[in-house]
Amino acid sequence: MGGRVEEEKEHTKSEMLPKYPHHHHRQQHHLVLIHGIGHGAWCWYKIRCLLEASGYKVTCLDLKGAGIDQSDPNTILTFQDYNKPLINFFVGGMSLTDAIHRFANKIHMAIYVAATMLEHGFSTHQDFKDGKPDLSAFGNVVKFIYGLGPDQPPTSAIMKENFQHQILYQMSTLEDSTLASMLLRPGPVLALQGARFERTADAADCVPRVYIKTMQDHVIKPEQQDAMIKRWPPSQVFVLDSDHSPFFSTPFVLFGLLVKALASIKYKTAPTHNVNLSPFEGTCSLLAQGQLTFSGIVDVAPSEKADYCSDTTGCSKHALDVLECIYLVKRDFWFHNDATVGFLNRTITEGCSNKNNNSGISTANFTSSGMKVYQKMYIPFVASLSSLAFIAMSNIM
Repeated sequence: MGGRVEEEKEHTKSEMLPKYPHHHHRQQHHLVLIHGIGHGAWCWYKIRCLLEASGYKVTCLDLKGAGIDQSDPNTILTFQDYNKPLINFFVGGMSLTDAIHRFANKIHMAIYVAATMLEHGFSTHQDFKDGKPDLSAFGNVVKFIYGLGPDQPPTSAIMKENFQHQILYQMSTLEDSTLASMLLRPGPVLALQGARFERTADAADCVPRVYIKTMQDHVIKPEQQDAMIKRWPPSQVFVLDSDHSPFFSTPFVLFGLLVKALASIKYKTAPTHNVNLSPFEGTCSLLAQGQLTFSGIVDVAPSEKADYCSDTTGCSKHALDVLECIYLVKRDFWFHNDATVGFLNRTITEGCSNKNNNSGISTANFTSSGMKVYQKMYIPFVASLSSLAFIAMSNIM
Protein backbone atom coordinates (compact mmCIF):
# COMPACT_ATOMS: atom_id res chain seq x y z
CA MET A 1 0.00 0.00 0.00
CA GLY A 2 2.88 2.29 0.35
CA GLY A 3 6.59 2.50 -0.09
CA ARG A 4 9.53 4.78 0.12
CA VAL A 5 11.36 6.85 -2.43
CA GLU A 6 15.12 6.71 -2.50
CA GLU A 7 17.13 9.77 -3.40
CA GLU A 8 18.92 9.62 -6.75
CA LYS A 9 22.59 8.79 -6.47
CA GLU A 10 25.09 10.50 -8.74
CA HIS A 11 25.63 8.70 -12.09
CA THR A 12 22.82 6.20 -11.32
CA LYS A 13 19.22 5.85 -12.35
CA SER A 14 16.43 7.20 -10.19
CA GLU A 15 14.50 4.56 -8.29
CA MET A 16 10.94 4.23 -7.07
CA LEU A 17 9.89 1.68 -4.49
CA PRO A 18 6.15 1.07 -4.78
CA LYS A 19 4.33 -1.82 -3.17
CA TYR A 20 2.02 -3.59 -5.58
CA PRO A 21 -1.37 -4.64 -4.19
CA HIS A 22 -2.32 -8.29 -4.43
CA HIS A 23 -5.25 -9.28 -6.60
CA HIS A 24 -7.36 -10.39 -3.65
CA HIS A 25 -8.60 -7.31 -1.81
CA ARG A 26 -8.58 -8.98 1.59
CA GLN A 27 -4.83 -9.50 1.34
CA GLN A 28 -4.01 -6.03 0.12
CA HIS A 29 -5.85 -4.12 2.86
CA HIS A 30 -3.94 -3.26 6.01
CA LEU A 31 -6.36 -1.78 8.52
CA VAL A 32 -5.07 0.47 11.30
CA LEU A 33 -7.70 0.82 14.04
CA ILE A 34 -7.50 3.93 16.24
CA HIS A 35 -9.36 4.21 19.54
CA GLY A 36 -11.17 7.21 21.01
CA ILE A 37 -10.35 9.17 24.15
CA GLY A 38 -9.93 7.08 27.29
CA HIS A 39 -9.98 3.81 25.40
CA GLY A 40 -7.12 1.79 23.95
CA ALA A 41 -6.35 -0.80 21.32
CA TRP A 42 -8.26 -3.28 23.48
CA CYS A 43 -11.68 -1.84 22.51
CA TRP A 44 -11.32 -3.27 18.98
CA TYR A 45 -10.90 -6.89 20.07
CA LYS A 46 -14.18 -8.11 18.49
CA ILE A 47 -13.64 -6.23 15.22
CA ARG A 48 -10.02 -7.35 15.01
CA CYS A 49 -11.06 -10.96 15.48
CA LEU A 50 -13.69 -10.73 12.72
CA LEU A 51 -11.37 -8.95 10.29
CA GLU A 52 -8.39 -11.25 10.83
CA ALA A 53 -10.61 -14.33 10.57
CA SER A 54 -11.70 -12.99 7.18
CA GLY A 55 -8.13 -12.61 5.95
CA TYR A 56 -7.42 -8.92 6.61
CA LYS A 57 -4.23 -7.58 8.14
CA VAL A 58 -5.08 -5.52 11.23
CA THR A 59 -3.06 -3.29 13.55
CA CYS A 60 -4.61 -1.81 16.71
CA LEU A 61 -2.62 1.09 18.16
CA ASP A 62 -2.45 2.55 21.65
CA LEU A 63 -2.05 6.31 21.44
CA LYS A 64 0.16 7.94 24.04
CA GLY A 65 -1.18 7.58 27.56
CA ALA A 66 -3.81 5.06 26.45
CA GLY A 67 -4.18 1.31 26.80
CA ILE A 68 -0.93 -0.29 27.89
CA ASP A 69 1.15 2.79 27.06
CA GLN A 70 2.69 3.82 30.38
CA SER A 71 2.75 7.58 29.76
CA ASP A 72 0.96 9.76 32.30
CA PRO A 73 -1.89 11.51 30.41
CA ASN A 74 -1.36 14.60 32.57
CA THR A 75 2.07 15.07 30.99
CA ILE A 76 0.66 14.97 27.44
CA LEU A 77 0.00 18.63 26.68
CA THR A 78 -0.01 18.75 22.86
CA PHE A 79 -1.95 16.82 20.27
CA GLN A 80 1.26 16.05 18.39
CA ASP A 81 2.61 14.31 21.48
CA TYR A 82 -0.62 12.34 22.01
CA ASN A 83 -0.71 11.27 18.37
CA LYS A 84 2.98 10.28 18.18
CA PRO A 85 2.38 6.49 18.03
CA LEU A 86 0.25 6.92 14.92
CA ILE A 87 2.73 9.33 13.31
CA ASN A 88 5.55 6.91 14.02
CA PHE A 89 3.49 4.21 12.33
CA PHE A 90 3.42 6.42 9.19
CA VAL A 91 0.04 6.30 8.22
CA GLY A 92 -9.80 8.52 17.30
CA GLY A 93 -11.28 10.89 14.86
CA MET A 94 -8.84 13.76 15.24
CA SER A 95 -5.88 11.38 15.04
CA LEU A 96 -7.17 10.04 11.73
CA THR A 97 -7.66 13.55 10.33
CA ASP A 98 -4.09 14.39 11.33
CA ALA A 99 -2.84 11.31 9.47
CA ILE A 100 -4.83 12.29 6.36
CA HIS A 101 -3.19 15.72 6.27
CA ARG A 102 0.30 14.34 6.87
CA PHE A 103 0.32 11.10 4.90
CA ALA A 104 -2.42 11.28 2.28
CA ASN A 105 -0.27 9.31 -0.17
CA LYS A 106 -0.08 6.35 2.21
CA ILE A 107 -3.80 6.05 3.02
CA HIS A 108 -6.30 4.42 0.67
CA MET A 109 -9.37 5.20 2.79
CA ALA A 110 -10.26 6.85 6.11
CA ILE A 111 -13.29 5.50 8.00
CA TYR A 112 -14.74 7.50 10.89
CA VAL A 113 -16.86 5.49 13.33
CA ALA A 114 -18.89 7.84 15.56
CA ALA A 115 -15.82 10.07 15.53
CA THR A 116 -15.01 13.76 15.40
CA MET A 117 -14.44 14.67 11.74
CA LEU A 118 -13.26 18.28 11.48
CA GLU A 119 -11.09 19.26 8.52
CA HIS A 120 -9.10 21.86 10.48
CA GLY A 121 -9.51 20.46 13.99
CA PHE A 122 -10.79 22.65 16.81
CA SER A 123 -10.09 25.99 15.15
CA THR A 124 -13.41 27.84 15.52
CA HIS A 125 -16.36 28.08 17.88
CA GLN A 126 -18.41 26.06 15.39
CA ASP A 127 -15.79 23.29 15.47
CA PHE A 128 -16.22 22.93 19.24
CA LYS A 129 -20.01 23.01 18.88
CA ASP A 130 -20.03 20.26 16.26
CA GLY A 131 -17.20 18.05 17.48
CA LYS A 132 -16.99 18.32 21.27
CA PRO A 133 -19.23 16.05 23.36
CA ASP A 134 -21.97 17.85 25.30
CA LEU A 135 -22.88 15.72 28.30
CA SER A 136 -24.58 18.46 30.31
CA ALA A 137 -27.97 16.70 30.10
CA PHE A 138 -26.59 13.90 32.29
CA GLY A 139 -25.28 16.20 35.02
CA ASN A 140 -21.81 16.12 36.52
CA VAL A 141 -20.51 12.97 34.83
CA VAL A 142 -16.83 13.73 34.20
CA LYS A 143 -13.93 13.70 36.64
CA PHE A 144 -11.29 16.29 35.71
CA ILE A 145 -7.63 16.09 36.72
CA TYR A 146 -5.57 19.28 37.02
CA GLY A 147 -2.02 18.18 36.37
CA LEU A 148 -0.74 21.77 36.00
CA GLY A 149 -2.40 23.00 39.17
CA PRO A 150 -5.94 23.89 40.31
CA ASP A 151 -5.77 27.35 38.74
CA GLN A 152 -4.96 25.92 35.28
CA PRO A 153 -7.17 24.14 32.72
CA PRO A 154 -7.65 20.40 33.31
CA THR A 155 -5.03 18.20 31.69
CA SER A 156 -7.05 14.98 31.60
CA ALA A 157 -10.54 13.67 32.24
CA ILE A 158 -12.42 10.41 32.63
CA MET A 159 -16.13 9.64 32.77
CA LYS A 160 -17.27 8.63 36.24
CA GLU A 161 -17.73 4.89 36.44
CA ASN A 162 -21.41 4.96 37.45
CA PHE A 163 -22.26 6.86 34.23
CA GLN A 164 -20.16 4.88 31.76
CA HIS A 165 -22.73 2.23 30.86
CA GLN A 166 -25.55 4.78 30.58
CA ILE A 167 -23.64 7.13 28.27
CA LEU A 168 -20.96 5.15 26.45
CA TYR A 169 -22.28 1.60 26.32
CA GLN A 170 -26.08 1.71 26.82
CA MET A 171 -26.65 -0.83 24.01
CA SER A 172 -23.64 -2.98 24.85
CA THR A 173 -23.58 -6.03 27.09
CA LEU A 174 -22.89 -5.64 30.79
CA GLU A 175 -19.83 -7.85 30.33
CA ASP A 176 -18.30 -5.47 27.78
CA SER A 177 -19.28 -2.43 29.82
CA THR A 178 -17.69 -3.94 32.92
CA LEU A 179 -14.53 -4.82 31.02
CA ALA A 180 -14.32 -1.26 29.68
CA SER A 181 -14.76 0.24 33.15
CA MET A 182 -11.73 -1.76 34.30
CA LEU A 183 -9.59 -0.57 31.37
CA LEU A 184 -10.63 3.04 30.72
CA ARG A 185 -7.97 5.64 31.55
CA PRO A 186 -8.11 9.44 31.81
CA GLY A 187 -7.76 11.03 28.40
CA PRO A 188 -5.52 14.06 27.70
CA VAL A 189 -8.29 16.62 27.09
CA LEU A 190 -5.91 19.59 27.05
CA ALA A 191 -3.96 18.04 24.18
CA LEU A 192 -7.09 17.10 22.24
CA GLN A 193 -8.63 20.56 22.51
CA GLY A 194 -5.46 21.96 20.95
CA ALA A 195 -5.76 19.79 17.83
CA ARG A 196 -5.58 22.08 14.79
CA PHE A 197 -4.61 21.20 11.24
CA GLU A 198 -3.39 23.35 8.39
CA ARG A 199 -4.64 22.47 4.96
CA THR A 200 -1.86 20.99 2.80
CA ALA A 201 -2.92 21.83 -0.76
CA ASP A 202 -5.52 19.29 -1.87
CA ALA A 203 -3.77 16.26 -0.42
CA ALA A 204 -6.48 15.49 2.12
CA ASP A 205 -9.14 15.54 -0.59
CA CYS A 206 -7.37 12.68 -2.38
CA VAL A 207 -8.23 10.29 0.46
CA PRO A 208 -11.78 8.92 0.25
CA ARG A 209 -13.52 9.25 3.61
CA VAL A 210 -16.39 7.17 4.97
CA TYR A 211 -18.47 8.21 7.97
CA ILE A 212 -20.43 5.66 10.00
CA LYS A 213 -23.20 7.41 11.95
CA THR A 214 -24.33 6.00 15.29
CA MET A 215 -27.98 6.92 15.73
CA GLN A 216 -28.27 6.22 19.48
CA ASP A 217 -25.05 8.04 20.37
CA HIS A 218 -25.09 10.01 23.63
CA VAL A 219 -21.52 11.31 23.21
CA ILE A 220 -21.32 12.66 19.65
CA LYS A 221 -25.02 13.18 19.05
CA PRO A 222 -26.53 12.39 15.62
CA GLU A 223 -27.17 16.08 14.93
CA GLN A 224 -23.48 16.82 15.62
CA GLN A 225 -22.47 14.04 13.27
CA ASP A 226 -24.79 15.46 10.59
CA ALA A 227 -23.25 18.91 11.03
CA MET A 228 -19.71 17.58 10.54
CA ILE A 229 -20.80 15.54 7.52
CA LYS A 230 -22.38 18.63 5.97
CA ARG A 231 -19.33 20.82 6.57
CA TRP A 232 -16.79 18.29 5.25
CA PRO A 233 -18.74 15.82 3.10
CA PRO A 234 -17.29 12.30 2.97
CA SER A 235 -17.57 10.07 -0.08
CA GLN A 236 -19.92 7.66 1.71
CA VAL A 237 -22.15 7.75 4.80
CA PHE A 238 -23.42 4.60 6.54
CA VAL A 239 -26.02 4.59 9.31
CA LEU A 240 -25.77 2.27 12.30
CA ASP A 241 -28.44 1.82 14.99
CA SER A 242 -25.89 1.81 17.76
CA ASP A 243 -24.61 3.56 20.85
CA HIS A 244 -21.25 5.33 20.86
CA SER A 245 -19.45 1.97 20.99
CA PRO A 246 -20.56 -0.19 18.04
CA PHE A 247 -17.36 -2.22 18.38
CA PHE A 248 -19.09 -3.68 21.47
CA SER A 249 -22.83 -3.34 20.79
CA THR A 250 -23.10 -4.24 17.08
CA PRO A 251 -19.75 -5.75 16.06
CA PHE A 252 -21.10 -7.89 13.21
CA VAL A 253 -23.00 -5.02 11.61
CA LEU A 254 -19.99 -2.71 12.01
CA PHE A 255 -17.75 -5.39 10.50
CA GLY A 256 -20.11 -5.67 7.52
CA LEU A 257 -20.02 -1.91 6.94
CA LEU A 258 -16.22 -1.86 7.14
CA VAL A 259 -16.00 -4.63 4.54
CA LYS A 260 -18.51 -2.79 2.35
CA ALA A 261 -16.45 0.38 2.56
CA LEU A 262 -13.21 -1.47 1.80
CA ALA A 263 -14.79 -3.11 -1.23
CA SER A 264 -15.37 0.33 -2.73
CA ILE A 265 -11.66 1.16 -2.87
CA LYS A 266 -10.66 1.32 -6.51
CA TYR A 267 -7.32 -0.30 -7.29
CA LYS A 268 -5.60 -0.57 -10.61
CA THR A 269 -4.46 -4.10 -11.20
CA ALA A 270 -0.70 -4.57 -11.21
CA PRO A 271 0.81 -6.67 -14.01
CA THR A 272 1.39 -10.34 -13.29
CA HIS A 273 3.09 -11.42 -16.54
CA ASN A 274 6.07 -10.05 -18.42
CA VAL A 275 6.98 -7.61 -15.68
CA ASN A 276 10.53 -7.79 -16.98
CA LEU A 277 9.34 -5.98 -20.11
CA SER A 278 8.42 -2.76 -18.31
CA PRO A 279 10.31 0.37 -19.44
CA PHE A 280 11.00 0.99 -15.76
CA GLU A 281 13.24 -2.03 -15.30
CA GLY A 282 14.68 -5.03 -17.06
CA THR A 283 14.53 -7.94 -14.62
CA CYS A 284 11.89 -9.74 -12.60
CA SER A 285 14.25 -10.06 -9.66
CA LEU A 286 14.38 -6.31 -9.18
CA LEU A 287 10.59 -6.07 -9.25
CA ALA A 288 10.45 -8.75 -6.59
CA GLN A 289 12.66 -6.49 -4.48
CA GLY A 290 10.22 -3.64 -5.04
CA GLN A 291 12.56 -1.65 -7.31
CA LEU A 292 11.74 0.03 -10.60
CA THR A 293 14.03 2.30 -12.60
CA PHE A 294 13.56 4.75 -15.45
CA SER A 295 15.61 2.87 -18.06
CA GLY A 296 13.16 3.66 -20.86
CA ILE A 297 13.81 0.31 -22.55
CA VAL A 298 10.98 -1.89 -23.79
CA ASP A 299 12.04 -4.98 -25.75
CA VAL A 300 9.14 -7.34 -26.41
CA ALA A 301 9.74 -10.35 -28.65
CA PRO A 302 6.96 -11.27 -31.12
CA SER A 303 6.22 -14.42 -29.14
CA GLU A 304 5.68 -12.38 -25.98
CA LYS A 305 3.60 -9.52 -27.41
CA ALA A 306 0.15 -11.04 -26.84
CA ASP A 307 0.97 -11.66 -23.20
CA TYR A 308 2.54 -8.22 -22.77
CA CYS A 309 -0.46 -6.43 -24.31
CA SER A 310 -3.10 -8.38 -22.38
CA ASP A 311 -5.64 -6.06 -20.73
CA THR A 312 -5.84 -8.22 -17.61
CA THR A 313 -2.37 -9.65 -16.99
CA GLY A 314 0.07 -7.80 -19.22
CA CYS A 315 2.49 -5.02 -18.38
CA SER A 316 1.59 -2.59 -21.17
CA LYS A 317 -1.41 -0.99 -19.45
CA HIS A 318 0.57 -0.46 -16.25
CA ALA A 319 3.45 1.06 -18.23
CA LEU A 320 1.10 3.47 -20.03
CA ASP A 321 -0.50 4.51 -16.72
CA VAL A 322 2.88 5.39 -15.22
CA LEU A 323 3.92 7.21 -18.40
CA GLU A 324 0.78 9.32 -18.07
CA CYS A 325 1.70 10.18 -14.48
CA ILE A 326 5.19 11.26 -15.54
CA TYR A 327 3.81 13.31 -18.45
CA LEU A 328 1.40 15.16 -16.16
CA VAL A 329 4.25 16.07 -13.82
CA LYS A 330 6.89 16.99 -16.41
CA ARG A 331 6.17 16.86 -20.12
CA ASP A 332 9.77 17.36 -21.25
CA PHE A 333 11.15 14.37 -19.32
CA TRP A 334 13.56 11.93 -20.99
CA PHE A 335 14.53 8.45 -19.90
CA HIS A 336 18.09 7.23 -19.51
CA ASN A 337 18.14 5.87 -23.04
CA ASP A 338 17.19 9.42 -24.17
CA ALA A 339 13.67 8.34 -25.19
CA THR A 340 10.82 10.76 -24.53
CA VAL A 341 7.60 9.92 -22.73
CA GLY A 342 5.68 10.46 -25.97
CA PHE A 343 7.93 8.08 -27.89
CA LEU A 344 7.44 5.28 -25.36
CA ASN A 345 3.71 5.92 -25.26
CA ARG A 346 3.38 5.77 -29.05
CA THR A 347 5.61 2.72 -29.40
CA ILE A 348 3.72 0.69 -26.80
CA THR A 349 0.27 1.82 -28.00
CA GLU A 350 0.98 1.23 -31.69
CA GLY A 351 2.78 -2.04 -31.00
CA CYS A 352 -0.17 -3.43 -29.04
CA SER A 353 -2.64 -2.17 -31.67
CA ASN A 354 -0.73 -4.01 -34.39
CA LYS A 355 -2.20 -7.51 -34.40
CA ASN A 356 0.67 -8.85 -36.50
CA ASN A 357 2.26 -11.34 -34.13
CA ASN A 358 5.41 -11.41 -36.26
CA SER A 359 6.41 -7.96 -35.01
CA GLY A 360 7.62 -7.10 -31.53
CA ILE A 361 7.85 -3.86 -29.56
CA SER A 362 11.19 -2.16 -28.90
CA THR A 363 12.48 1.19 -27.69
CA ALA A 364 16.00 -0.07 -27.04
CA ASN A 365 17.60 1.66 -30.03
CA PHE A 366 16.08 5.12 -29.66
CA THR A 367 18.47 7.92 -30.66
CA SER A 368 17.97 11.65 -31.03
CA SER A 369 20.51 14.43 -31.45
CA GLY A 370 20.69 16.98 -28.69
CA MET A 371 18.87 14.87 -26.11
CA LYS A 372 21.87 14.34 -23.87
CA VAL A 373 22.52 18.07 -23.62
CA TYR A 374 18.99 18.72 -22.42
CA GLN A 375 18.96 15.64 -20.25
CA LYS A 376 21.87 16.95 -18.18
CA MET A 377 19.83 20.04 -17.42
CA TYR A 378 16.99 17.96 -15.97
CA ILE A 379 18.86 15.33 -13.97
CA PRO A 380 18.31 17.24 -10.68
CA PHE A 381 14.57 16.91 -11.23
CA VAL A 382 14.55 13.12 -11.53
CA ALA A 383 14.46 12.41 -7.80
CA SER A 384 11.51 14.74 -7.28
CA LEU A 385 9.76 13.16 -10.26
CA SER A 386 10.16 9.77 -8.62
CA SER A 387 8.42 11.04 -5.51
CA LEU A 388 5.55 12.68 -7.35
CA ALA A 389 4.98 9.70 -9.60
CA PHE A 390 4.97 7.41 -6.60
CA ILE A 391 2.40 9.54 -4.80
CA ALA A 392 0.14 9.49 -7.83
CA MET A 393 0.57 5.74 -8.21
CA SER A 394 -0.16 5.17 -4.54
CA ASN A 395 -3.47 6.95 -4.86
CA ILE A 396 -4.67 5.08 -7.94
CA MET A 397 -3.40 1.55 -7.38
